[in-house]
Amino acid sequence: MTSAARGQKWPLASLCGAAGQVADCLAKVARQASAAAADAAKRQELLAAVAELDGARAEAAWLAAYEQDEDRYKVSPLLGAGYVIG
Repeated sequence: MTSAARGQKWPLASLCGAAGQVADCLAKVARQASAAAADAAKRQELLAAVAELDGARAEAAWLAAYEQDEDRYKVSPLLGAGYVIG
């Protein structure tokens, strides 16, 4: 079997070099995957905090607009005098 054919059948062997280095290469890949998972967990916490802050910002903007709306206490003619829109 040629090295090109072996590289297609066993792509990891072509990346790692000699057959004895495959175990070392797999260990390195496993460490990199573990580090990537840890980074993703850290980013998840940060993204959750950003989403919470964005929601609070949107709520504050809505409240500010609502408080500036002078028509918020007007009675709707469709609902009658007992109901307030707002």
